[in-house]
Amino acid sequence: MPYKNKEIKERPFYLFGAFILTVFLFLYPSSTVMAERVTMVTNVGKIHVLLFDDIAPVTVANFMNYIGEGKYRNTLIHRSVPGFVIQGGGYVLDGSTIYTVQKNAPIVNEFHLSNLRGTIAMAKLAGNPDSATSEWFFNLGDNSENLDYQNGGFTVFGRVTDQSLAVIDAIAALPIYDLSNNLGPAFRYLPLVNAQYLVIVTDMIYAGDINNDKSVDLADAVRGLQMTAGIPGQTVNLDAEVNNDGRIGVEEVIYILQKLSRLRSNSP
Repeated sequence: MPYKNKEIKERPFYLFGAFILTVFLFLYPSSTVMAERVTMVTNVGKIHVLLFDDIAPVTVANFMNYIGEGKYRNTLIHRSVPGFVIQGGGYVLDGSTIYTVQKNAPIVNEFHLSNLRGTIAMAKLAGNPDSATSEWFFNLGDNSENLDYQNGGFTVFGRVTDQSLAVIDAIAALPIYDLSNNLGPAFRYLPLVNAQYLVIVTDMIYAGDINNDKSVDLADAVRGLQMTAGIPGQTVNLDAEVNNDGRIGVEEVIYILQKLSRLRSNSP
């Protein structure tokens, strides 16, 4: 009986929520959709990244695919060059062993934006503009005069939020060690916390993925509405927030609905 009573009490909310979701999906203009965004969870701090899917759609889709496949989980920031870049996405820590990230097919170069401070761009092989796979880097300073003219230009596909600049600067400020003789040439500029701990990206979270299932869908919108209305439910992923206020609320619901609206308008 308690289960049935609960079901009856919550039914009006679900009906109202379904109505709001349906109206929004059909009426909200897709042109106003917020940029894709993700949260990198590291042992130094969280890095919130806005992705330019309208400018570099192939690159953003590639990056999101790696996240969805879980390939960026427990990856390392393996390269830090002060005033230049910090780089990751190429190596994963499994227990006490470091492996190369399993790479998908290379993607086409989409250079359009300058490599300015706080932007994220794809790393690639020398002499091959269309060779980017999994590795990315954050520009610590204005690298436009260098990276915009090398190898077809390095594709910028997002930027960190203003609040997250402090986190990438904190990583860049860590002592650097040359472990190339032990681990290979990629680890010549390895940052370490307290001279012993690797900088690890423990996970990357889609903004709006409230239930943490590596997708953003109606279930996330409904859960967001529940939280906004103060209705208890399953544990939520606070790293799925979009406005860095430490909670799930109206802005997250709007973001999810905007994203679903755009997906609906782009479907055949």
